[in-house]
Amino acid sequence: KPFEQEALIEMLGETESETLTLGGTVKAGNKVLATNNKVEMFGKKRCRMSRMIDSADAGAKEIKVDKTVTDFDWAIGDSLFIATSTLHHTHSEYRKITAITDGTITLDKALDHYHYGRATSTGDIYNNVDIRNEVLLLNRSVKIQGEKKDGWAGHVLVSDMLDGIKFRKGYMIADNVEFE
Repeated sequence: KPFEQEALIEMLGETESETLTLGGTVKAGNKVLATNNKVEMFGKKRCRMSRMIDSADAGAKEIKVDKTVTDFDWAIGDSLFIATSTLHHTHSEYRKITAITDGTITLDKALDHYHYGRATSTGDIYNNVDIRNEVLLLNRSVKIQGEKKDGWAGHVLVSDMLDGIKFRKGYMIADNVEFE
């Protein structure tokens, strides 16, 4: 069942802190969320992605996205990832929402690159492939982060392990969970 409230899990430690070893063989490091069993985390469901319905040039401070997608719930302060519209992988951008009205989003700073949008899917032109620019919501109600200290953010380790004669199979499901 999704956790509907806000939760922050902060991993503490420093680069040189003592490290964790699982079963004497698996080096887990420090500032770590580690499991050799089952971890399931479910945050509040949010609209994860929309597509641009109008193109935006470099220098633009607004983008227009499809607000008719299921459960569109983006808000002021949310962080976005705006995918590249070109073959240049470096043309993707991270921005914050400073205002939002009917799918028109004002960004915290101007775009550095052009991003393609169109009012309707491009599937009719490109063999059922919609190439309109994707915009992803990065915020989640459950957030896991490393302590902001000495540049070491921490990490997540999911491992299988042989514990004596018992085999432990590790897995993690993190649905609607934000990692920083």
